[in-house]
Amino acid sequence: MKYFASSNLITDLKFKQQVGVKADAHIEALAIINKNEGKNDENVDLKIQLENRDELQINAKLFVKSFDIDLCLEAVKCLKQAFEVEKIDSLTFSVPAEGIESIGIGAHSVNEDTEESAEPKTNPERQEFSQKMLNLWSSLTERLQNEVNIFGLCDLETDVFFQLFEESTIKPKSFQVNLKSCCVVPPKLQEFSKEKGVKLHTHADPPSVLGQEFMDGIKTGDKPNWIIRCQLFVKARGVLQDKRYLIQYRKD
Repeated sequence: MKYFASSNLITDLKFKQQVGVKADAHIEALAIINKNEGKNDENVDLKIQLENRDELQINAKLFVKSFDIDLCLEAVKCLKQAFEVEKIDSLTFSVPAEGIESIGIGAHSVNEDTEESAEPKTNPERQEFSQKMLNLWSSLTERLQNEVNIFGLCDLETDVFFQLFEESTIKPKSFQVNLKSCCVVPPKLQEFSKEKGVKLHTHADPPSVLGQEFMDGIKTGDKPNWIIRCQLFVKARGVLQDKRYLIQYRKD
């Protein structure tokens, strides 16, 4: 199973100079794809030695274009194979790019002053994507429950998240909100998360990864099927030791 692994972005000073130290996932992933050198470095050796596994925490975030369950499973399989581990400590699913405009937080967030949505929640397209997200989540968590310790979600519209949480068997344990698109964490989301024991986090990854803007920025013939950003932390010190992207792409 072929994929492209980036360098360790924590120690790659040349890459930092190229994209800047505060680059987000859109900028980083696009720069990696457009980088010519290293394209043949597939399936590089990232193996974690067994004696070191308990000392490290593996956190991963999955970006996909569509609600394709098989592609998501393939991405997680590649990640496990890359590090040669049995389990991932945490895995966060971003809303697939094709659904972000309909069910992504910020697009239809409730206005706390008027309590009215920017678009009716009965919109057929929105309902369709909400159901697709629930199906994706349910299928993936059921099949990966023995391979991932903590499942999380990212940038899902508040009411869609509530519905998914209530209707799913395996519940999200964490939820990420991009304050650039949402301005503030919706109070209802804060209350719900506190009540249900969901950890809330903020992040700076734009929802454009694998969207049309992202694809238009690709200068090569490489079109990604999926992108995973993986981070390795030293548990005892909470230090980020390794950060890199795994990308599977196809030639058009």
